[in-house]
Amino acid sequence: MEEVQLYGLKDGMVLAKPVRTKHGQIIADKGVVINSQHIGRFTFYHINSVMVEDALNENEHPEEFEESISDLQFNSLVDVSDAEKKENALDNDSSPISSSYDLHEAKIRTFQDDHVTFSQKLGCTPEFQNFQLAYSFSIEELKKNFDLIKNDEMTPTYDNILQHADGLLSHRTSIETFNMIRSIRGTSDSIYAHCINVALISRIIGRWLKFSKSDLDELTLAGYLHDIGKICVDPDILNKPSRLDPLELQEVQKHTIYGHKILKNAGVSPRVRMTALQHHERFDQSGYPRNLPGDDIEDFAALVSIADVYDGMTAVRPYRAPLCAFQVISEFERDGFQKYNTQFMMVFLSHIAAMHNNSHVMLNDGRTVRIVYIDRANLSNPIVETDSGQMLDLSTEPSLEIIKTL
Repeated sequence: MEEVQLYGLKDGMVLAKPVRTKHGQIIADKGVVINSQHIGRFTFYHINSVMVEDALNENEHPEEFEESISDLQFNSLVDVSDAEKKENALDNDSSPISSSYDLHEAKIRTFQDDHVTFSQKLGCTPEFQNFQLAYSFSIEELKKNFDLIKNDEMTPTYDNILQHADGLLSHRTSIETFNMIRSIRGTSDSIYAHCINVALISRIIGRWLKFSKSDLDELTLAGYLHDIGKICVDPDILNKPSRLDPLELQEVQKHTIYGHKILKNAGVSPRVRMTALQHHERFDQSGYPRNLPGDDIEDFAALVSIADVYDGMTAVRPYRAPLCAFQVISEFERDGFQKYNTQFMMVFLSHIAAMHNNSHVMLNDGRTVRIVYIDRANLSNPIVETDSGQMLDLSTEPSLEIIKTL
């Protein structure tokens, strides 16, 4: 039995111990014969190493170790020249690599640095550290405001909340903001962090829809306050590390009513109050608390609901890994146009997909590919290019899907 790093795994190796996510979920059991799909899944769940039976020792068999590295094309190894073209690359040295050994070493570094530790790389930048500091401060301020509003201790102007939003969005493109939110996951995923994310995402969608400045401010505030009712729900239920039972789910759903009641005397507009009440209503009348049809749902609530669901699906849950942007797009394409405002949904999905055009993603078979064309009629299944130059139309490959953006 031997511990083998992810980049040293090879088809045919046998697991000596179960492979678990950080939440304890088994994703591959003892005795499983490893193939490229397993390696892709380990990468998706950020598994750095596994225990295998009778693994090859690269020091004793260098020629076999070299072959195993060459076989890792499906495991996200890209050309050094490709890595140097990445927008967020930290090293722009384009000197040629002369030896086979150096090329393999460079590929391993590319795999580790570009595809496994993107969040770690971004986390080292001054831009992210400044964002994290402002984000943490915003969480503390929002928590204080929630408590004051709940206890009827103030009727704030809310200018400070909007200033925090401006600070977090200032001088950043949409994709930079989404990357910041994605990379700060795990640092905090509280009610307050979720409300900040929803506020920022809602404001970005409002910009895409060309809302006025006053509407953007009101929409952002609605995003910040949409889940304020959850502070009235038992924390043990909210933080339960497994799926809720029917009674617990019923209690959580009351947060919309609690939120509307809390905001009644809090000096906010009717649109903000209705967003707290209606952000779980759906256009096909499948939502709650009142199963409203689409025409009766406040526009801000309809927009915030999209940001709310997107942030929830891309967050880590104890019972599942976070979904990537294209998995979320696929979910929305499946029934989103029946459940949500069609105009808002189309604008949101097309912009989310476009943000990833020409970027690298991972497929469910472990391969890393580059997106080269996105069809507006099938946003979740773009045309992609493999490292070898092969073009794949994912809309005609039902067994393939994007499971991770890189």
